[in-house]
Order: sequence, then structure tokens, then C-alpha cells
Amino acid sequence: MVSQIVSKGDWCVKFDLNGYHHVDIAADHRKVLGFCFPVMGTVRVFVFASLPFGLATAAYIFTKLLRPLVKHWRA
Repeated sequence: MVSQIVSKGDWCVKFDLNGYHHVDIAADHRKVLGFCFPVMGTVRVFVFASLPFGLATAAYIFTKLLRPLVKHWRA
């Protein structure tokens, strides 16, 4: 699919990966990565099953996971 989009002579290409949802959170760690929210008078606890956008270290983690792929592309 990329070969259909990128042509010879192109000098700028951007890929938007949206990959945060593909990074699963370990089941043991989900209990500490969540929030409480009142729903119909009851406080409910919600936990993240995948890497959340608002986590301070999410971009760092995602970049580290992509490093081998980027290294392969640059080769």
C-alpha cells in the first residue's frame, strides 16, 4: 500500500500510526492504571487495557517500541 502512495521524486511522506491502542497493558498493572468516575450515583472504577494517550510516559514507551522498526526502514 505504501508503494502505491509514495512515488519516485517525493521528498516528504508522513505516516500517522495511531498505535497506542495496539500496546496492551499487562493484567497485573491495570489495577494501578485507571480512574474513578461517578455513574448514576455509583462510583465506578475504569482501568486501561491499552496504552492511554494521557499517560506522561506513553510517548516514550511507544517510541522505544517502534525503534527496531524505524531502524529497519532506515536501513
